[in-house]
Amino acid sequence: MTLRRIRQTGLTLGTLLVIAALLSYWILPPTPGRLLPSASPAVIPAGDSSFSAYVSENRNRIRNVLRAHYFQPDQEPFLGLYNIDAVTEMRAPFELVPASHCEEDDYQPGILMVHGLTDSPYLLRSVANSLKFRFPCALIRALLTPGHGTVPGDLLTVNADDWRDAFDYGVNSFAEASVDEVIALGYSNGSALILDYLNRNPGQQTISKMLLVSPGLQSTNDNAALAPVLRFVWPWLYERRDEDAAKYESFPTRAAGEFYRLTSDVMSQTVSSPDIPALVLTSADDTTTRSDRVLEYYCQWLNTGSSYLYWFSAAQDDSSLPCDNSEVVMVPTDNERFVSYSHVALMIPPGDAHYGETGSYPVCGAYVDNDARYQQCMNDEANTVYGETSLMDAEGLYQGKLVRRSSYNPRFDEMLAIMACFIEPECKPGNP
Repeated sequence: MTLRRIRQTGLTLGTLLVIAALLSYWILPPTPGRLLPSASPAVIPAGDSSFSAYVSENRNRIRNVLRAHYFQPDQEPFLGLYNIDAVTEMRAPFELVPASHCEEDDYQPGILMVHGLTDSPYLLRSVANSLKFRFPCALIRALLTPGHGTVPGDLLTVNADDWRDAFDYGVNSFAEASVDEVIALGYSNGSALILDYLNRNPGQQTISKMLLVSPGLQSTNDNAALAPVLRFVWPWLYERRDEDAAKYESFPTRAAGEFYRLTSDVMSQTVSSPDIPALVLTSADDTTTRSDRVLEYYCQWLNTGSSYLYWFSAAQDDSSLPCDNSEVVMVPTDNERFVSYSHVALMIPPGDAHYGETGSYPVCGAYVDNDARYQQCMNDEANTVYGETSLMDAEGLYQGKLVRRSSYNPRFDEMLAIMACFIEPECKPGNP
């Protein structure tokens, strides 16, 4: 319609825009609230805020957002039939304080834990509880990084600097605590935040050791470098059902772009080896982040006499690694259903009620576009295996069976022994 014809019909440009907007509303379904920023995103704490206050504030925010976007009366929207209290507990930051019997001479480490991208502190809980059992006088604090814990839409408004601010707060929170040393444990994106902190604070004397689990140093997506620009025209890499009570399943392009920024900074700005020991545990079969980059980074920057790498692998001939102070951990031979370690597997024990071998949430995202296969993957125990999705053949199967992404670690107890040895002042890496 030409401008002259518009004038002849008496329609103004403003009227046409209103009509276009209404047509879009009628034709396109409205955006689900969970894919929009919430009114109460996870808070970045003020520098003088106590950690207990930080936990309480975020717990309230998570609950408010869950109530607004998921939990209507008598609804249990997440698989596993969790109520709002249970989901709030799963997603909130937490603190485990020293046991009441601890005395001044007892070893009292401070352990700061930080989760990965789209995750929540639930991914840290089992390791935290296990370390607390081994070190009852430890002060353990688990962060909730900005954009997480509420709805995926809250990742549309955060950037890597927000995650850095939250991590800095976590480190500084131990300044007034009576701990013998501060140990940082990061899973995936959390590992990148630890290395980024060390790059930004050369010569720092607060963190004395670091544990890096499934370190996120580079995405396996070859188009990751485009994410910072692509987000302006394609806001979501994928939109899924978000039925996992512990983490987001929808993934905004902005978050991928910020992950790219953070990890690129880590890789480009590391110019010397950190002067603290590192324990690195990673899956050789990872399809989320590049394990080869982790190996390269370890061998170049972290391979000191006091550091160690454990390479969790399904390859039966993977018996050697390119640098010292490293060891291959094979898939156990007594569990035919477990065929490889995924990016998300290492931090979770087999008996975990949510992600474990018989947990309430099998990870079947590989089949989300095929409902029949998705339902079979979720419910058919006999015809599914646990492994990384890279093992699937052209038919989407592994030796004739559907693949649940491995969400637990059959060698979890062995891994905890390794972690405990690394933390224990008198134990040496490689000899738990």
